Amino acid sequence: ALQDKSLVLVSIRIASYYTNRNEYEKANAYLDQAQRNLRKDTIGNESINAIYAQRAIVLVKTGNYTKALDLFYKASKYYEQNGFQKDLANLLLNIGLSFDSMGNYEASLKNYFEAMTITENNHYSLEQIKLESAVGWAYYRLDQFSLAEEYVRKAISTAEKNNHQFELSAAFNLMGLIENELGHHEEGFRYLNQALAIREKLDDKLRVAATLFNIGRVYEKQENLNKALDFQMKSLAIQEATNNLQGMAYSYQRVGTLLIKQNNFAQAAGYLDKSEKIAKQIKARFILVTVFEAQRDLSVATAQFPKAISYTKLYETLKDSIFNEGLSSRIS
Repeated sequence: ALQDKSLVLVSIRIASYYTNRNEYEKANAYLDQAQRNLRKDTIGNESINAIYAQRAIVLVKTGNYTKALDLFYKASKYYEQNGFQKDLANLLLNIGLSFDSMGNYEASLKNYFEAMTITENNHYSLEQIKLESAVGWAYYRLDQFSLAEEYVRKAISTAEKNNHQFELSAAFNLMGLIENELGHHEEGFRYLNQALAIREKLDDKLRVAATLFNIGRVYEKQENLNKALDFQMKSLAIQEATNNLQGMAYSYQRVGTLLIKQNNFAQAAGYLDKSEKIAKQIKARFILVTVFEAQRDLSVATAQFPKAISYTKLYETLKDSIFNEGLSSRIS
Protein backbone atom coordinates (compact mmCIF):
# COMPACT_ATOMS: atom_id res chain seq x y z
CA ALA A 1 0.00 0.00 0.00
CA LEU A 2 2.88 2.36 0.83
CA GLN A 3 4.47 1.57 -2.53
CA ASP A 4 1.19 2.33 -4.31
CA LYS A 5 0.92 5.66 -2.50
CA SER A 6 4.47 6.59 -3.51
CA LEU A 7 3.72 5.72 -7.13
CA VAL A 8 0.61 7.91 -6.98
CA LEU A 9 2.57 10.91 -5.67
CA VAL A 10 5.30 10.46 -8.29
CA SER A 11 2.71 10.22 -11.07
CA ILE A 12 1.02 13.42 -9.85
CA ARG A 13 4.36 15.27 -9.84
CA ILE A 14 5.14 14.09 -13.37
CA ALA A 15 1.64 15.19 -14.42
CA SER A 16 2.35 18.62 -12.90
CA TYR A 17 5.59 18.82 -14.91
CA TYR A 18 3.78 18.11 -18.18
CA THR A 19 0.97 20.52 -17.26
CA ASN A 20 3.50 23.32 -16.84
CA ARG A 21 4.88 22.46 -20.31
CA ASN A 22 1.31 22.55 -21.78
CA GLU A 23 1.50 18.85 -22.66
CA TYR A 24 -1.96 18.05 -21.38
CA GLU A 25 -2.43 14.57 -22.91
CA LYS A 26 0.71 13.36 -21.15
CA ALA A 27 -0.41 15.06 -17.93
CA ASN A 28 -3.79 13.31 -18.06
CA ALA A 29 -2.12 9.98 -18.85
CA TYR A 30 -0.05 10.18 -15.67
CA LEU A 31 -3.09 11.23 -13.64
CA ASP A 32 -4.96 8.20 -15.03
CA GLN A 33 -2.02 6.05 -14.00
CA ALA A 34 -2.05 7.59 -10.51
CA GLN A 35 -5.75 6.83 -10.16
CA ARG A 36 -5.24 3.23 -11.31
CA ASN A 37 -2.54 2.80 -8.66
CA LEU A 38 -5.10 3.78 -6.03
CA ARG A 39 -7.15 0.76 -7.14
CA LYS A 40 -10.46 0.83 -5.22
CA ASP A 41 -9.19 3.23 -2.57
CA THR A 42 -10.63 6.36 -4.20
CA ILE A 43 -12.89 7.77 -1.50
CA GLY A 44 -11.92 10.20 1.22
CA ASN A 45 -8.13 10.07 1.10
CA GLU A 46 -5.33 12.55 0.44
CA SER A 47 -4.14 10.97 -2.81
CA ILE A 48 -7.43 11.10 -4.70
CA ASN A 49 -7.88 14.74 -3.73
CA ALA A 50 -4.36 15.56 -4.94
CA ILE A 51 -5.36 13.96 -8.25
CA TYR A 52 -8.58 16.04 -8.30
CA ALA A 53 -6.56 19.22 -7.73
CA GLN A 54 -4.09 18.47 -10.53
CA ARG A 55 -6.84 17.42 -12.95
CA ALA A 56 -8.60 20.70 -12.20
CA ILE A 57 -5.48 22.68 -13.13
CA VAL A 58 -5.33 20.86 -16.48
CA LEU A 59 -9.03 21.58 -17.04
CA VAL A 60 -8.52 25.30 -16.33
CA LYS A 61 -5.66 25.47 -18.82
CA THR A 62 -7.83 23.84 -21.48
CA GLY A 63 -10.81 26.10 -20.77
CA ASN A 64 -13.13 23.63 -18.99
CA TYR A 65 -13.81 25.83 -15.97
CA THR A 66 -17.04 24.20 -14.77
CA LYS A 67 -15.50 20.74 -14.34
CA ALA A 68 -12.35 22.29 -12.90
CA LEU A 69 -14.21 24.17 -10.19
CA ASP A 70 -16.19 21.06 -9.30
CA LEU A 71 -12.94 19.12 -8.69
CA PHE A 72 -11.32 22.05 -6.87
CA TYR A 73 -14.24 22.28 -4.46
CA LYS A 74 -14.22 18.53 -3.81
CA ALA A 75 -10.56 18.72 -2.87
CA SER A 76 -10.92 21.92 -0.83
CA LYS A 77 -13.70 20.35 1.26
CA TYR A 78 -11.44 17.40 2.06
CA TYR A 79 -8.42 19.60 2.93
CA GLU A 80 -10.55 21.85 5.12
CA GLN A 81 -12.09 18.95 7.03
CA ASN A 82 -8.76 17.17 7.56
CA GLY A 83 -6.50 20.07 8.50
CA PHE A 84 -4.32 20.20 5.37
CA GLN A 85 -3.74 23.94 5.67
CA LYS A 86 -0.96 24.41 3.11
CA ASP A 87 -2.79 22.25 0.55
CA LEU A 88 -5.96 24.24 1.18
CA ALA A 89 -4.14 27.57 0.69
CA ASN A 90 -2.68 26.38 -2.63
CA LEU A 91 -6.05 25.08 -3.73
CA LEU A 92 -7.79 28.38 -2.94
CA LEU A 93 -5.06 30.13 -4.94
CA ASN A 94 -5.79 27.89 -7.94
CA ILE A 95 -9.55 28.42 -7.57
CA GLY A 96 -8.87 32.15 -7.57
CA LEU A 97 -6.72 31.83 -10.69
CA SER A 98 -9.56 29.92 -12.38
CA PHE A 99 -11.99 32.76 -11.70
CA ASP A 100 -9.29 35.17 -12.87
CA SER A 101 -9.09 33.27 -16.17
CA MET A 102 -12.85 33.70 -16.55
CA GLY A 103 -12.59 37.45 -15.91
CA ASN A 104 -14.43 37.18 -12.58
CA TYR A 105 -11.94 39.15 -10.50
CA GLU A 106 -14.26 39.70 -7.55
CA ALA A 107 -14.60 35.94 -7.04
CA SER A 108 -10.85 35.45 -7.50
CA LEU A 109 -10.11 38.06 -4.79
CA LYS A 110 -12.48 36.33 -2.38
CA ASN A 111 -10.51 33.08 -2.70
CA TYR A 112 -7.12 34.84 -2.55
CA PHE A 113 -7.94 36.63 0.69
CA GLU A 114 -9.31 33.44 2.25
CA ALA A 115 -6.05 31.69 1.35
CA MET A 116 -4.01 34.65 2.61
CA THR A 117 -5.54 34.29 6.07
CA ILE A 118 -4.19 30.73 6.16
CA THR A 119 -0.69 31.66 4.91
CA GLU A 120 -0.36 34.58 7.33
CA ASN A 121 -1.47 32.49 10.32
CA ASN A 122 0.94 29.67 9.43
CA HIS A 123 3.89 31.76 8.11
CA TYR A 124 3.92 30.08 4.68
CA SER A 125 6.22 32.60 2.97
CA LEU A 126 6.28 31.06 -0.52
CA GLU A 127 2.51 30.74 -0.74
CA GLN A 128 2.17 34.25 0.72
CA ILE A 129 4.25 35.75 -2.11
CA LYS A 130 2.18 33.94 -4.76
CA LEU A 131 -1.02 35.25 -3.22
CA GLU A 132 0.22 38.82 -2.90
CA SER A 133 1.15 38.79 -6.60
CA ALA A 134 -2.19 37.20 -7.54
CA VAL A 135 -4.08 39.89 -5.60
CA GLY A 136 -1.93 42.48 -7.37
CA TRP A 137 -2.95 41.07 -10.76
CA ALA A 138 -6.64 41.10 -9.86
CA TYR A 139 -6.50 44.73 -8.76
CA TYR A 140 -4.43 45.62 -11.84
CA ARG A 141 -7.11 44.15 -14.11
CA LEU A 142 -9.74 46.08 -12.17
CA ASP A 143 -7.71 49.29 -12.83
CA GLN A 144 -7.08 49.67 -9.09
CA PHE A 145 -3.40 50.46 -9.63
CA SER A 146 -2.60 51.85 -6.17
CA LEU A 147 -3.99 48.73 -4.48
CA ALA A 148 -2.16 46.54 -6.99
CA GLU A 149 1.10 48.34 -6.20
CA GLU A 150 0.57 47.90 -2.45
CA TYR A 151 0.31 44.11 -2.70
CA VAL A 152 3.07 43.66 -5.27
CA ARG A 153 5.51 45.67 -3.14
CA LYS A 154 4.74 43.23 -0.31
CA ALA A 155 5.45 40.33 -2.66
CA ILE A 156 8.78 41.85 -3.73
CA SER A 157 9.81 42.43 -0.12
CA THR A 158 8.95 38.87 0.96
CA ALA A 159 10.59 37.33 -2.13
CA GLU A 160 13.82 39.27 -1.68
CA LYS A 161 13.93 38.43 2.03
CA ASN A 162 13.53 34.69 1.34
CA ASN A 163 15.52 34.63 -1.94
CA HIS A 164 12.61 33.25 -3.99
CA GLN A 165 13.89 34.22 -7.45
CA PHE A 166 11.03 32.72 -9.47
CA GLU A 167 8.40 34.61 -7.46
CA LEU A 168 10.56 37.76 -7.43
CA SER A 169 10.61 37.79 -11.23
CA ALA A 170 6.80 37.50 -11.28
CA ALA A 171 6.45 40.44 -8.90
CA PHE A 172 8.94 42.55 -10.90
CA ASN A 173 7.02 41.70 -14.08
CA LEU A 174 3.74 42.97 -12.67
CA MET A 175 5.32 46.00 -10.99
CA GLY A 176 6.67 47.06 -14.38
CA LEU A 177 3.13 47.19 -15.76
CA ILE A 178 1.78 49.01 -12.71
CA GLU A 179 4.52 51.67 -12.83
CA ASN A 180 3.76 52.24 -16.50
CA GLU A 181 0.04 52.71 -15.75
CA LEU A 182 0.98 55.21 -13.04
CA GLY A 183 3.02 57.14 -15.62
CA HIS A 184 6.45 56.08 -14.29
CA HIS A 185 7.72 54.70 -17.61
CA GLU A 186 11.44 54.50 -16.81
CA GLU A 187 10.69 52.65 -13.55
CA GLY A 188 8.35 50.37 -15.48
CA PHE A 189 11.05 49.38 -17.97
CA ARG A 190 13.54 48.89 -15.12
CA TYR A 191 11.27 46.39 -13.37
CA LEU A 192 10.40 44.56 -16.59
CA ASN A 193 14.06 44.22 -17.57
CA GLN A 194 14.85 42.87 -14.08
CA ALA A 195 12.07 40.30 -14.50
CA LEU A 196 13.36 39.35 -17.96
CA ALA A 197 16.94 38.90 -16.70
CA ILE A 198 15.85 36.52 -13.90
CA ARG A 199 13.55 34.53 -16.17
CA GLU A 200 16.22 34.14 -18.86
CA LYS A 201 18.68 33.00 -16.19
CA LEU A 202 16.13 30.43 -14.98
CA ASP A 203 15.47 29.43 -18.64
CA ASP A 204 11.74 29.88 -17.99
CA LYS A 205 10.57 30.20 -21.58
CA LEU A 206 6.86 30.74 -20.92
CA ARG A 207 7.51 33.56 -18.51
CA VAL A 208 10.21 35.07 -20.71
CA ALA A 209 7.46 35.24 -23.36
CA ALA A 210 5.10 36.93 -20.88
CA THR A 211 7.66 39.62 -20.04
CA LEU A 212 8.46 40.21 -23.72
CA PHE A 213 4.71 40.62 -24.27
CA ASN A 214 4.50 43.16 -21.46
CA ILE A 215 7.50 45.16 -22.73
CA GLY A 216 5.74 45.26 -26.09
CA ARG A 217 2.61 46.62 -24.42
CA VAL A 218 4.60 49.43 -22.80
CA TYR A 219 6.15 50.41 -26.15
CA GLU A 220 2.68 50.31 -27.72
CA LYS A 221 1.33 52.73 -25.13
CA GLN A 222 4.23 55.02 -25.96
CA GLU A 223 3.21 54.81 -29.66
CA ASN A 224 6.51 53.12 -30.60
CA LEU A 225 4.71 50.62 -32.82
CA ASN A 226 7.76 49.09 -34.52
CA LYS A 227 9.41 48.29 -31.16
CA ALA A 228 6.11 47.01 -29.82
CA LEU A 229 5.60 44.67 -32.78
CA ASP A 230 9.19 43.41 -32.52
CA PHE A 231 8.70 42.37 -28.88
CA GLN A 232 5.25 40.88 -29.54
CA MET A 233 6.60 38.73 -32.37
CA LYS A 234 9.42 37.46 -30.13
CA SER A 235 6.85 36.59 -27.47
CA LEU A 236 4.56 34.90 -30.00
CA ALA A 237 7.39 32.71 -31.33
CA ILE A 238 7.92 31.28 -27.83
CA GLN A 239 4.16 30.85 -27.22
CA GLU A 240 3.81 28.86 -30.45
CA ALA A 241 6.91 26.76 -29.76
CA THR A 242 5.56 25.78 -26.33
CA ASN A 243 1.93 25.43 -27.52
CA ASN A 244 0.73 27.81 -24.80
CA LEU A 245 -2.86 28.34 -25.99
CA GLN A 246 -3.70 31.21 -23.67
CA GLY A 247 -0.45 32.98 -24.47
CA MET A 248 -0.98 32.42 -28.19
CA ALA A 249 -4.48 33.92 -28.03
CA TYR A 250 -3.14 36.97 -26.20
CA SER A 251 -0.22 37.41 -28.62
CA TYR A 252 -2.27 36.95 -31.80
CA GLN A 253 -4.72 39.59 -30.55
CA ARG A 254 -1.97 42.05 -29.71
CA VAL A 255 -0.10 41.54 -32.98
CA GLY A 256 -3.37 41.97 -34.89
CA THR A 257 -4.13 45.21 -33.06
CA LEU A 258 -0.65 46.58 -33.80
CA LEU A 259 -1.01 45.71 -37.50
CA ILE A 260 -4.33 47.60 -37.61
CA LYS A 261 -2.53 50.66 -36.22
CA GLN A 262 0.05 50.25 -39.01
CA ASN A 263 -2.74 49.95 -41.64
CA ASN A 264 -1.65 46.39 -42.46
CA PHE A 265 -5.24 45.15 -42.52
CA ALA A 266 -4.83 41.86 -44.42
CA GLN A 267 -2.24 40.49 -41.98
CA ALA A 268 -4.16 41.87 -39.00
CA ALA A 269 -7.25 39.87 -40.01
CA GLY A 270 -5.29 36.61 -40.02
CA TYR A 271 -3.89 37.14 -36.54
CA LEU A 272 -7.23 38.25 -35.06
CA ASP A 273 -9.04 35.24 -36.56
CA LYS A 274 -6.47 32.92 -34.95
CA SER A 275 -6.89 34.68 -31.59
CA GLU A 276 -10.69 34.47 -31.77
CA LYS A 277 -10.60 30.76 -32.60
CA ILE A 278 -8.31 29.89 -29.66
CA ALA A 279 -10.09 32.20 -27.20
CA LYS A 280 -13.40 30.48 -28.02
CA GLN A 281 -11.74 27.05 -27.76
CA ILE A 282 -10.40 27.70 -24.25
CA LYS A 283 -13.41 29.85 -23.23
CA ALA A 284 -11.16 32.79 -22.35
CA ARG A 285 -13.79 35.54 -22.26
CA PHE A 286 -11.38 38.19 -21.01
CA ILE A 287 -9.30 37.65 -24.20
CA LEU A 288 -12.34 37.26 -26.44
CA VAL A 289 -13.77 40.65 -25.47
CA THR A 290 -10.54 42.34 -26.63
CA VAL A 291 -10.62 40.31 -29.85
CA PHE A 292 -14.19 41.40 -30.60
CA GLU A 293 -13.16 45.02 -30.01
CA ALA A 294 -10.19 44.67 -32.40
CA GLN A 295 -12.32 42.88 -35.01
CA ARG A 296 -14.79 45.78 -34.82
CA ASP A 297 -12.01 48.32 -35.36
CA LEU A 298 -10.63 46.31 -38.29
CA SER A 299 -14.08 46.06 -39.89
CA VAL A 300 -14.58 49.83 -39.61
CA ALA A 301 -11.09 50.51 -41.03
CA THR A 302 -11.83 48.29 -44.06
CA ALA A 303 -15.38 49.68 -44.53
CA GLN A 304 -17.05 46.34 -43.72
CA PHE A 305 -19.83 48.05 -41.83
CA PRO A 306 -22.32 45.14 -41.35
CA LYS A 307 -19.43 43.09 -39.91
CA ALA A 308 -18.46 46.05 -37.71
CA ILE A 309 -22.01 46.23 -36.32
CA SER A 310 -22.02 42.48 -35.67
CA TYR A 311 -18.73 42.63 -33.74
CA THR A 312 -19.88 45.72 -31.85
CA LYS A 313 -22.91 43.78 -30.59
CA LEU A 314 -20.72 40.80 -29.62
CA TYR A 315 -18.26 43.10 -27.83
CA GLU A 316 -20.92 45.01 -25.89
CA THR A 317 -22.81 41.85 -24.91
CA LEU A 318 -19.72 40.06 -23.63
CA LYS A 319 -18.38 43.15 -21.85
CA ASP A 320 -21.73 43.63 -20.09
CA SER A 321 -21.82 39.94 -19.16
CA ILE A 322 -18.37 40.12 -17.54
CA PHE A 323 -19.28 43.35 -15.72
CA ASN A 324 -22.62 42.01 -14.46
CA GLU A 325 -20.99 38.79 -13.25
CA GLY A 326 -18.48 40.84 -11.28
CA LEU A 327 -21.26 43.02 -9.90
CA SER A 328 -23.25 39.95 -8.80
CA SER A 329 -20.18 38.61 -6.98
CA ARG A 330 -19.63 41.97 -5.29
CA ILE A 331 -23.28 42.10 -4.09
CA SER A 332 -23.04 38.47 -2.90
